[in-house]
Amino acid sequence: FLQGRPAVLVDEGFGSRDLEEKTRSLREQGFSGLSIWPGGLNAWQRLGGSLEGEGPFDLAGVPPEALADIAPANDWLVVAAAGAAPGSLPDARAIPFTAENPDEFVAALNAALQEQPQVRSVLIVTPDGSSYEPIGKLAGRIGAGMYFLQGGWAAWDRHQDFLNTIRRGQTV
Repeated sequence: FLQGRPAVLVDEGFGSRDLEEKTRSLREQGFSGLSIWPGGLNAWQRLGGSLEGEGPFDLAGVPPEALADIAPANDWLVVAAAGAAPGSLPDARAIPFTAENPDEFVAALNAALQEQPQVRSVLIVTPDGSSYEPIGKLAGRIGAGMYFLQGGWAAWDRHQDFLNTIRRGQTV
């Protein structure tokens, strides 16, 4: 019943390559009126859109396995914050965050975004996935959608170790 009618597809707002591929496939099947909501449910909620269902909704939490799609994307900026080293992602930008001076973090992050105007989403990463709450309170002052890597660099490193184990043909 949607064939030929306008419809908007929505995902979490990160790593939307799967959604883009599915949209392309559906368009080839005659669903010409499809579009993707930029920024996904996270952007919808930031704009005041309501959500129904069982909560709470952690729309800004990005699982470590999604980082492999996000890191090379030119519309994302990965930020190592709260003393985090950029880990195994050399393109991650280190921007220190301290609760005592959040204005410096906001200024540095917005300056980085002005250098890369194509960036629409920022992924904040801390060493262990903690300290996100005070940074999250700054989201309205950042010129892009803000997301947080669940478990921080430690979770990303565990995920990479897991993948390397599989690649070597070992059992987990």
